[in-house]
Amino acid sequence: RQKDGAKELKVRLLKKDDRIKIHIEDNGIGLEESKQVNKNKKNRSYGTYITNKRLNLYSSLYNNDIQISMIDLSDNKTGETGTRVEIEFKVLASKSV
Repeated sequence: RQKDGAKELKVRLLKKDDRIKIHIEDNGIGLEESKQVNKNKKNRSYGTYITNKRLNLYSSLYNNDIQISMIDLSDNKTGETGTRVEIEFKVLASKSV
């Protein structure tokens, strides 16, 4: 099920000291509702799995700790829905040629 109405996707990039934070937020149905809707589907989505594999590979190759969190923004009291993904990692020093 998709949410009715206007769809929104917000992307924020934040830099603090030697860290970069990326926040990706939507106003979709949220994580828990999505799990309920998709629990009986035969086809599985591998998007999150593949993205995690890529980020883990990057982390291993560059010895860079990457933190990822997914937050359900749904609130039954206000009726707000959505998901935010937060990715944080250290800025690597560029090598001069």
